[in-house]
Amino acid sequence: MRETKTEGGVHVSTHNHLKPVETEALRTLKTQDLAYLHMKRAVDLRKAERLNRGLHFVDTPKNNNHTVFVDDEEQVDSFDVAEHFDTAPELADRAFNRIRKRDLETAELPDLAANPKQKYKMQVEKDAMYRELRDRLARAKKLGQMSAKLDLERKVQAKGRKKKVKAAENGMPAVYRWKQQRQK
Repeated sequence: MRETKTEGGVHVSTHNHLKPVETEALRTLKTQDLAYLHMKRAVDLRKAERLNRGLHFVDTPKNNNHTVFVDDEEQVDSFDVAEHFDTAPELADRAFNRIRKRDLETAELPDLAANPKQKYKMQVEKDAMYRELRDRLARAKKLGQMSAKLDLERKVQAKGRKKKVKAAENGMPAVYRWKQQRQK
């Protein structure tokens, strides 16, 4: 009750709960925030990499070639990829998981054409994984920009004369130039 009073019928606190934060304490807080942002960005990048490995980017066009060496030009003209890899002609152009004919005969493959619900469910799951991958990569980029801004704020609060060279734009922090000082 000693720290409050009324002025003109309005309740006013005389005790100032919001003391000004010292600059050293503010620097410490920003350092902790920066460490937290770095940690969260690393977690997101790790999860995105794990998702990426699981998805294999199956839908992206392949950019590598499988080179098969033959003895002469005649064999080049008569070369059959499906026969060479002992697989079905439909699977010959795949660069991964190329199933052999003998494995196709013994394997029990689900008939997705007969069960459209299962095919739809698999497509929805794949789309959700790609969406999560895209969101995680976007979040990691945003966290990187936020950590750059926090790092810049911390450096601007430090001692030394500085000059603002370029204003902040497109989510990137402003650019400063410090006066060169001789290091002792």
